[in-house]
Amino acid sequence: MIEERFEQIPRRAYLSQEEFEQDFLLERKPVILTNLFQDQPIQKLANIESVRRQLGEIPLMVSEGIRHYHLAQTNASFEPARSLMLGDYLDFIDQEPETALLCSENALPDEIQMLFTIPKYCQFGDRDDLTTRLFLGNAGNYAHLHFDGDFRQVLFYQVCGSKRIVIIPANAAPKLVPNQHWSMVCLEHLSEAEKDAFIAYAGGVQCILNPGEALFFPAAAWHYVEYLTTGMSIAIRFGRNRYTRFLGEKCHLDSKLQRIASQMIDEQTVQEQYSKEYEVIQQAFYQPAQSVREKVRQMSTAYDHVWKVIAEPVESIYQISIPDQLAQTTLEIQAQRRYGNIIQPIPQFGGWGWASAN
Repeated sequence: MIEERFEQIPRRAYLSQEEFEQDFLLERKPVILTNLFQDQPIQKLANIESVRRQLGEIPLMVSEGIRHYHLAQTNASFEPARSLMLGDYLDFIDQEPETALLCSENALPDEIQMLFTIPKYCQFGDRDDLTTRLFLGNAGNYAHLHFDGDFRQVLFYQVCGSKRIVIIPANAAPKLVPNQHWSMVCLEHLSEAEKDAFIAYAGGVQCILNPGEALFFPAAAWHYVEYLTTGMSIAIRFGRNRYTRFLGEKCHLDSKLQRIASQMIDEQTVQEQYSKEYEVIQQAFYQPAQSVREKVRQMSTAYDHVWKVIAEPVESIYQISIPDQLAQTTLEIQAQRRYGNIIQPIPQFGGWGWASAN
């Protein structure tokens, strides 16, 4: 029997499209769907041995994933990614049960995609923008507390095995000591009592996700994942509009942009209420800049203006400073990836100019 503290997200056997969108997606609330793929072939992959038998020859890329967020952001040295067949990876974790290597965010192979039909719930937003991803990992592994910077909605289906998943709303960012799209709070190092207390403080919820269940978690929500047993999951990522797609693909990530994006998931709402605020960010993006650092300052100024207008205020009961070197290093790496290829020398202007991306 699941402990009461893990029953904080409602479970529904069925939701109409309207109920799903109005009660959960647009309200930015998670829900667990217990019969998402009822009577579909993927339900036959009920345990890790059936996965091994049916999918053992599928190639995977395995890496340390997002266990060590600061290493991933600063390009520091950690165990490199490697290619393994799915069956070989399962053999490997049998031999090395403490390994940090896991399959995280692999493109979903055709052999798995053909086992289910994309649910009708994923018709929200730009239907051409949908993507699917595969996760496979060993008991004891985890994903550090973070938000996804693409700002898509997510249906996270547990094929086999079990996971503990924590969802914290975007507007709780001030309580999480954010550094770009990572929290400096390491839930993985807290005791069970400390985890429960922090989740409650941040206004989050947690659940145990079991085989055959799918968790919807809203775009831009913070989340933390623990692998309770060796297991496989599928993420169906969907639901962006032209506004959140621009924010996710063009702009450097931080918690202010996250809170802005979480308020812009409904295109009609943006058009009716936030069009001026969106234009502030768009204009900042196209404003000329002499360097990536200057572009970051321009964009950050726009974020400051907009999030104060549209984001819900949340006060932290404590303040923890992020080391300046870490904050600056991680930001510069991310910003260079976003802006570096579109700030180019323009000799006729005697220096640097702004060339917008296509």
